[in-house]
Amino acid sequence: WTWFNNLSLIDAKYIDSKEEAINNRMVELVPNFSLKTGMEYKKKNFSASIQYSYTAMQYTDATNAIYTASSVSGIIPSYQILDIGVGYTGDGKWLQWLLLQFCSVTPSLITL
Repeated sequence: WTWFNNLSLIDAKYIDSKEEAINNRMVELVPNFSLKTGMEYKKKNFSASIQYSYTAMQYTDATNAIYTASSVSGIIPSYQILDIGVGYTGDGKWLQWLLLQFCSVTPSLITL
């Protein structure tokens, strides 16, 4: 099995800007923290994986507006994602059988 991690800590700010409105503000679309971690297991033709990711809040404009009436600019809230995957590599006959059980597809349309 395999385990992986990715951590990102970024302090991106506009410094010494001639535009006072953005001086010392966070750079837009750059979260200050993100994390990805996951595991993958493989045995013969079978594989399974799980991955979790977290992305911190970020701004959509250089002034770091929290909200605008147009909803074009503002904060993108932090979010989390969990991905789970299962795979099998083989001759595909079991997948063809499974598709026929749950889908209204004729066998002539299934190409593996």
